[in-house]
Amino acid sequence: MSRRALLPRLLAGAAIAIPAADSPHALASGDGPVRAGAWRLVYVGADDCAPCRQWRDAHWSSVRRSTAFQAIEFVEVRAPRAAFLLRDEYWPEALRPLRGNIPKGAGVPLWLLVEHGTVVARAWGVEGWRDTILPALRRAASARIDPISTPLAGTPA
Repeated sequence: MSRRALLPRLLAGAAIAIPAADSPHALASGDGPVRAGAWRLVYVGADDCAPCRQWRDAHWSSVRRSTAFQAIEFVEVRAPRAAFLLRDEYWPEALRPLRGNIPKGAGVPLWLLVEHGTVVARAWGVEGWRDTILPALRRAASARIDPISTPLAGTPA
């Protein structure tokens, strides 16, 4: 499918959420610096997208600053216009293969949660953030706690 054919579908579903991906989608090896054990949240949006602006204003800064999500790398892919969203200049080279993980009918704002270079969750729209991505982020953050070296609350360290 061409980029031109994908863009109208991408924009059409701006407020619709999708469940987590049916199966993980891996990045090809050598596509960039993915640290061992690294989690990455990729936000995709545009300046001329009202839901994108609303989400960024309400959530983006607080999520990135949250101590609960310190182990997660945050990457923003943002274009001045939604029509330009898939252009190379708005995607870091190492993340360009992720564009293939954007499903037909997807809208913006869109998020891709990546673990070890594999997309483990993807969603778009306010509902997608609330119902899919935020719970997946919480699971990813809690999975980073080493139960052997992290003392339980109320026990001596």
